Amino acid sequence: TAHWVFTGGTNYNDKSGDVTITINKADALVNVNGFTGPYDGNAHGATGTATGVKGESLTGLALGASFTNVPGGTATWAFTDATGNYNNATGTAAVVISKATLTVTPEGEKTKVLGDVFTAFTGTVNGLKGTDTGIATYASPGAPAAAVVGSYDITATFTFTNGAASNYDLQLNTAVKGLAVLYRWDGFLQPINDTAHQQLAMSNFKAGQTIPAKFVLKNASGAIAQQTGSPAFRAEVFGTCNANTAPEDQVLVSPDVVP
Repeated sequence: TAHWVFTGGTNYNDKSGDVTITINKADALVNVNGFTGPYDGNAHGATGTATGVKGESLTGLALGASFTNVPGGTATWAFTDATGNYNNATGTAAVVISKATLTVTPEGEKTKVLGDVFTAFTGTVNGLKGTDTGIATYASPGAPAAAVVGSYDITATFTFTNGAASNYDLQLNTAVKGLAVLYRWDGFLQPINDTAHQQLAMSNFKAGQTIPAKFVLKNASGAIAQQTGSPAFRAEVFGTCNANTAPEDQVLVSPDVVP
């Protein structure tokens, strides 16, 4: 209530009275945003501010409900002004959490000898978030001892030990022909001296001579293995040949005497 007074002076009567002044509560400017983004192992809710008619920052904005896992949910907010000058308000904001990408990649270029069991798999896991953990397992049909000579793919699986698989887009890669099963090869047999590449005892042959290259194929235990098809060869460079010449042993033969 506002009080007013009129002083009329000599010509008018003085007068006073009351008048009611009504100030209604204003609506605060409440700006609330939800969250949209990939899973990162952290909790996400709404964020926001409340602003008064003169631009001042207002307290009393409470934000509730946060979400960590896919797909998220609906976060709530409530504004309650302690000064009494603003209307209370409530609302909601969406929290949208999408799956993160988790990639498991086996490493290739592995070899083993026929008859061995291969267990030395390796690989990489990229994309785990927060405190999430898991075990990557790699396998290949070439790993058992019974696998025949050839090249085999390496595949991957992943098991979570902490965290939820539903939070991830799991991408399991394959190392194509990543494991090669080979024969055991202990080197050339005579007449080629296989220590030549170690610069030990050298093999010497006449220029232009055809030398048979003899060897045997074995399994991991050293037993001779039967080649089922035509063998494939590749060139290996073990070092340079000795440039020194070696004299041939001359065999002296007595001439026949013709009477």
